Amino acid sequence: MADRRVVTIDFETYSELDLRDSSPWAYAEHPTTKVLCMGFQFHDMGFSHIWTPDGEGETLWQDKPIHIEAHNVEFERAIWEVIMVSQYGFSSDVTWECTAARSAALALPRKLADVTKALGLSVEKDTKGHALMLKMCKPKKPSKQSPETNWLHDEEKLNRLYEYCIVDVDAQVGLGKAVRPLNPLEKRVWDMDQDINKRGICFDKEFTEAGMYLWEQKKKELNVKISEATDGVITSGAQHARFLKWAQKWYPDMTSVGKEPMKDLLATDDVPDELRALFALRAEVNKTSCAKFSALLKRGSEDGRVRSMYMYHGASTGRWTGKAMQMHNLPSGRGLKFDHDLCLEVAKRKDLPLFESLYSPAMGYLSACIRQCFVPRDGCIFACADYSAIEARVLLWLVGDPATQMFRDGVDIYKDLASKIYSKPTEEVGSEERNLGKQGVLGLGFRMGVARFKATCHTYGIKVSDSMSQRVVDVYRTTYPRVTAFWDDVEHAAMCCIRTHKPVRCGRVVWGLKDGFLHCALPSGRLLSYYKPFIAPVETPWGAIKDAIHFKGPRTEGGWGVQHTHGGVLTENIVQAIARDQLAEAMLRLEAEPDMPVVLDTHDEVLCEIEEDQLDKERFERLVAQVPDWAPDLPVDIEAWYGHRYRK
Repeated sequence: MADRRVVTIDFETYSELDLRDSSPWAYAEHPTTKVLCMGFQFHDMGFSHIWTPDGEGETLWQDKPIHIEAHNVEFERAIWEVIMVSQYGFSSDVTWECTAARSAALALPRKLADVTKALGLSVEKDTKGHALMLKMCKPKKPSKQSPETNWLHDEEKLNRLYEYCIVDVDAQVGLGKAVRPLNPLEKRVWDMDQDINKRGICFDKEFTEAGMYLWEQKKKELNVKISEATDGVITSGAQHARFLKWAQKWYPDMTSVGKEPMKDLLATDDVPDELRALFALRAEVNKTSCAKFSALLKRGSEDGRVRSMYMYHGASTGRWTGKAMQMHNLPSGRGLKFDHDLCLEVAKRKDLPLFESLYSPAMGYLSACIRQCFVPRDGCIFACADYSAIEARVLLWLVGDPATQMFRDGVDIYKDLASKIYSKPTEEVGSEERNLGKQGVLGLGFRMGVARFKATCHTYGIKVSDSMSQRVVDVYRTTYPRVTAFWDDVEHAAMCCIRTHKPVRCGRVVWGLKDGFLHCALPSGRLLSYYKPFIAPVETPWGAIKDAIHFKGPRTEGGWGVQHTHGGVLTENIVQAIARDQLAEAMLRLEAEPDMPVVLDTHDEVLCEIEEDQLDKERFERLVAQVPDWAPDLPVDIEAWYGHRYRK
């Protein structure tokens, strides 16, 4: 950054558009969005200032190369590029860096208040000022006394907001010094992520609006049925407390009507028909996947594209997660075979009786069409590639199992395991038997036990007995002894590193301890991080007491705090991280091609929007399937498709 002046900034804004329902880019483009102030600190000055629209100081920002740091920088970047450059003449020669991304790469909390507290920094986020900011960033609701839109912008509160903004900048500067920068390759990945989020993807607004309309109409109809079934006691599928009270007529000890408790209850045979039917109505009216139609419309920009769909390093392993619409849990429509184009055509007529006469249940079919909302821009086509069984391939490669060769030779590894489970020749394995073998290969590599494997199979519509589940687990572990050995080896290596404070190699990875973090160096050179590690005894599910690795990190149930782990989970972390690095480098190769911009990357797939007359399938597939220098023998395979709507 020798040629650029480095500065940390933080904007405070107001708008009639709610940022929580929008993307930073759509928010910045909204005509009511205005800047209240910008806090900033040039790193060669050491103290923070406030810029306001009616003040002076624009010359500091004009026609100068600047490197800007911010926390969750996409918001600052959108405001800067959409408002500050055009309205105030601020420099467009800017490079960016994000302290939230750097925190996430260390598996630290992403929120500024949480990460500064976790690291014990002397300057922490001003939570009271944050509450004031939330009041000032959007208009007060009209009332009888004040029917017009109005804003909480008196001088005293503005001055308090400026103080809050200064504290935020100071906290961000302190955080920037405390968390290490991304390594050069990973910084390129982050820059690419920002470009993809800014680029966005086109969506079929007509179908999206039709989908939302039909969903709203069906919700009204279902809520009427719920009201009739309960004599008006419950009038909406969202009235959870009333549903609980109603269910307690039959089950007085019931404490929750949440998804999992109800799933367990309805799996039994003795649930009264009346209650079963009521909760079936509730499940349909609360089908959250259909709410994605509304989320998509809210996040869409004026140019017909939706932006800011992905969170860089959303998982501690480095994988992307979804924002707002949650692209990673789009319904697959499993079991529904139908002509999607025809279904979309019927839906666009916004005639619920007509739609239901052809597609029932309506919610299920609408949900299965959500992927089809996404389309390439005019003259373009989608090119999509998905890595086949990437985690299973990475796992066997990681542990050096000879079975890796089966992937290279094109052997059906799912059938191979199924043949051992059912003690029959591979050629005699049927589709259902192969499916069980597939679940074993994909699910049992990370020390999953019998009960969990059985439950996982059930989510895919495969019913297995306890004895069969036990057999599959036993056969898997016998078939892949190097995998089971790695679980213990990797746990022992990490513990040894914590105890000795010295680097320890375990196959293709190396454990190290530095600055309060346990690091796992991946083959790519990227680090997995575990904060404040220590070893303490825990009780295992089978009642034994054993030492376990503890650390501070994101919890599965939400929040951030102390948790413990074992070799199976460490193996899963490493495998998922390596698979992610393979995908990230493929995306970098595609982005380096001027005609192959990436628009989506979900799970193990990547989607490009390509000019149709420039489509080169062979080159596209070669770029995705290419293995990185650090894994020349990784047995990668892909499946590709091309089309004018996104699909599974």
